[in-house]
This record gives sequence, structure tokens and C-alpha cells, in this order.
Amino acid sequence: MNKTNYLLIRNIRGNWPLRLLYEFSHNTPTIRTFGYINLIGQEYFPPHKPARLLISARLLEKLISKIFFINPLPRFVEKNFAKEGKIHKLERFNLLSIRVVLKLLKMNNSEKLQNMEYRGIPFGQFIHTTLIAKYGVKHFRINRVQFLSNFNIFMRFLIAFNTILNILNKYNYDTIVLINGRDSVGVGSQLAAFIKSVNVTCLENDLSKPNIPKFGEWGGNMHHWKVREFEMLKTLETSNLTAAASIDFIKKQFSYSSRTWGGREIQAIPSQLLRQDYVCFFTTSEKETTTCPTGIPTENSFDNFDQSQILKSIYQILNQTNYQLVIRLHPNFSKTRVARNEMNYFVSLTKSWKNTIIIGNESSVDSYQLAMHSKLNFIFRSSIAAELACRGLVAFHTAPAFWSILCPDKVAVSQNQLTDLILNKKRSRTSHSADFFGFASMYQSHGKEFKKFKFMPFDEGSRDKRVRKYKTYVDDIELEIPRFSIYQFRE
Repeated sequence: MNKTNYLLIRNIRGNWPLRLLYEFSHNTPTIRTFGYINLIGQEYFPPHKPARLLISARLLEKLISKIFFINPLPRFVEKNFAKEGKIHKLERFNLLSIRVVLKLLKMNNSEKLQNMEYRGIPFGQFIHTTLIAKYGVKHFRINRVQFLSNFNIFMRFLIAFNTILNILNKYNYDTIVLINGRDSVGVGSQLAAFIKSVNVTCLENDLSKPNIPKFGEWGGNMHHWKVREFEMLKTLETSNLTAAASIDFIKKQFSYSSRTWGGREIQAIPSQLLRQDYVCFFTTSEKETTTCPTGIPTENSFDNFDQSQILKSIYQILNQTNYQLVIRLHPNFSKTRVARNEMNYFVSLTKSWKNTIIIGNESSVDSYQLAMHSKLNFIFRSSIAAELACRGLVAFHTAPAFWSILCPDKVAVSQNQLTDLILNKKRSRTSHSADFFGFASMYQSHGKEFKKFKFMPFDEGSRDKRVRKYKTYVDDIELEIPRFSIYQFRE
């Protein structure tokens, strides 16, 4: 077995990211040596509040730990890392960083940002990922004065980049390990790895059940389809799901029989659509779009699939027909600025388009019924492709998704393929394909529960107890929960 030198990067605040790194360090048999660096003071992951500027996040964590905790997890884990690995320090902001930040502040639209380089380094392409998370759309044009508010993001991005690049120049690390690849520290670290041709591993966990920590690990960014294709094939080798069980699993997970959606009554599709022929395009949430590399040094390429361009192509082809175009935005009932930005972007994009209807991200219109009455369904990396497939409805992938590798006959990514489907009214060879099986298998085994490292009440029979216990590989440690709301550590 080939051994690897890992650099563990703590780039997200809270206890759960630290648990992920700790679990990784003890549960990865390929580790030869590892280093560790704490960069939570530079965290900026929109739309979450960034780490404080005036008081260092690391200092604040130490103060809270000292005042409120018997034996805090951060101190325990970092002492463990110091014994078993190498602890690295933060680099200072330098003159090069100031020049790059000033240059980035002039790139107030996404096109400029994508093309922004300095000394041959594609700074703009990488930090674009964090700004997609902030603005909610891949394409944006921001007022120059308002764009200056990104100074803090750019500064932290450059500090992380310089720090990780300096470490990689001095030490022989083969892989960097991040919690998330899309915050300011994550993209800065990935840029350094990109330059040094070093592998990238991102750790994520499913927070839908906060009391059950999850652990998922793969190379590259979690939303990158190239990386996930490989993970999909590995998953299928060990999956215990049959096709029939996959259908039941998806129907249960996505509540097909539910009468509400996002707390609202599910609505029937607009009556005029029942009397018209239309083609439906299902979008994905662009805040999850990545422009980061695959994490594989030999394939450090950027994802060039763009749902806006694909949507434009479909509209142009539909102009040669009598079909209407229905655009179903990915549901988002949060009423946040990100949701509004997404809605406003697509309204602006299509304002001059004829025979086009937008069903907004705040709408609870039944998407399954919408697809059922459509003449043709196109999907851009949305799980509804698999949801429709298990109901026997045809849906074509306009960009590769990690489960579309199982249904190549339903992937239409080129202009010729789209034209052939729309003008010749072609359908998939079979309405039942394996993509729903792959999606269910991946969804079921996305993460695994910690086997040895659990966060649980010290005395489950008493809610008044303020003591919790971490079961670790080394020893059981007790953590006292504070009585005050300034408790920072997210479980």
C-alpha cells in the first residue's frame, strides 16, 4: 500500500470540522506523515458570518474553552496532532497579496473575474467559487462600490494561498485535506495545490441530523462531477440496493405522497400548460457550482459546463418549433438574498425571450406533474433527473452528473445532440435507466457514522447535565457545556 504525506487544514470553525480531521487522521491507513494548520481565523464562507476581524477566532476559541469547558475538544485534538504530526503557522500578508487584492477589486463582474490572472496564476477562477456562494449565481455584475465589500474575502483568500503555498514549498506533502473547498481558505488552498500539482481531498458531513456526525471523503470538491463519477463506481461495487429497492428508497426520501413542499401546499401546474406543448428545463442551484479543479494533478481542469449557455442553446433551437419553454428554477423557499439574486438573474436573462415561462424558486408547483405533461425534459445536474427516472419519466442530462455515467443514452451535452432531440422529437431508448439506481446508491452511502468517535450525552437520562463525553481512539474526554448563548462551538 502506497503511503502518503498529508497536510490537514482546519478551514471551518466549530467542533464537527475538527472531528472530521481527527477521524481522518486515525482512520486513513495510507498516512505516512501529516502536518496540521489551523486557519479558522481566515474563514469566510458566504452566506455564513465570517470569522471576526478584531478578535482572532483562534484566540476567541481559547478564551471560551478556558472559561466554559473542563477539557475542550480543540485543545485535546490539537495537542494530539502536535504529538503525532507537524504543526504549521500562518503566513503574514505580503506585498504580492496587496497587489492581487487591488487587482481583484476591479473585477466586478464574473467574466472579468474568470479571466483575471497575475503572473500566470489564475486567482480569479478560484475565488469565483466563493463569490458564487455569496451572490447565488455563477454570472453576476456588481456595482463597483458594492464590490469593494469583497476586500475581506480577497484578503483571507490570499493569506490562505500564501500560507499553504509556502508550506508546500518547504515540505513534501502529497495531498492537502480540507473540510470544504468553497470558502475563502478552501479555494486559496486549492490554488496552492493546483500550482504545486498536489492532490486535494475535501471532507464534508451531512448536517441534516446534527446529533449523528457523518464522514464522507473523496478527492476534490464535493460538487465536482468528475471526482464523484469515480466515487460513484466505487459505491456501486458495495451497494446492497436493487433497482426495486432504489425506487422505494428515492420515493421515501423525497416524499412523493406529501401534500406540502417547503411548508406550503403543493400546487398544480398552470392550467394553460395543460393545453400547450412545452419543453421543460430544470435548473440547479448555482450557489453549489464549483470552478475549482478536480483535485487530480494530471487533470487540473476547470468545469466548463454552464447552465445559462445551455439554456440559451435550447431556447434558440425551440424557436424553430411551436414549443413553449418552461424554466423550473430549483426550489428555494428561504427568501434570502441568494434566492432573490437567482430569481432576478433568470428573469433578466429571459426578459426578451418569446414563449417562455419561468416557474420561480419560491413556487411550490408540482415539478413531477410539470415533467409528466412536458414533451421533453432537460435537467442541469439536479437530483430530479433520478427522481423522474424511477417514475419512468424521460429526462435528459445537459451536463454530466455523478450518476449520469450509468445512462450515457440520456446525456445530451452538445449542440447537435440537443438539436436532434428537440427537432426530431427523439426519446431515450428506454424510459427506465440506471441513473436512479446510481443516485440512490450514492445517496444512501454518502457518509458513514463515526464508529469510534461519537458526541453523546454523558448521562442520557438527564437533560440537566452539562457534561458531555467524546469517545476517542485515545481516551474518553469530558466536555462541559456552557450555560450562556455565546457558546461558539457548533456540534
